[in-house]
Amino acid sequence: MKLRSMIFAAGLAGLPIVAVAPIAHAEPPIYTGVFSDTALQGYDPVAYFTDDRAVEGSEKYTATHNGAIYRFSSAKNR
Repeated sequence: MKLRSMIFAAGLAGLPIVAVAPIAHAEPPIYTGVFSDTALQGYDPVAYFTDDRAVEGSEKYTATHNGAIYRFSSAKNR
């Protein structure tokens, strides 16, 4: 049954019509640590896939997403 038909039927039946707010979908929080906004403890997230190991990121190559600062080991990875 379509929404418009349901509202019409509820009105005819004398039922109160209640507006329902859409459910808000919040972005999942990014763990950055207690005293820093740096994500992944400063390690390059791309290097896990390209180098198959953890590589420390540089302050020279960064990007910000959802308030977290990501560091990369090279401009290519950024």
